[in-house]
Amino acid sequence: MEDARWKMEKNDTLIFIFILGLFGLNWPFLEIFHVNITEYLFAFWLIFIILIALVVSRAEDKKDKFRANG
Repeated sequence: MEDARWKMEKNDTLIFIFILGLFGLNWPFLEIFHVNITEYLFAFWLIFIILIALVVSRAEDKKDKFRANG
């Protein structure tokens, strides 16, 4: 049961990050930062990758903890 719970949390969080990425790279946000578009895209991409890495590493830690306990 606990195994399914952390998988669901990971999947929900990754879906949220994906949707956040869609909104962040959508036309209205790109138009706001049209003067510094290169800097915006670089910063957004960097934050996007860091968020995904944090979610996946946290999920792996929970998975390892679950396997150690049971």
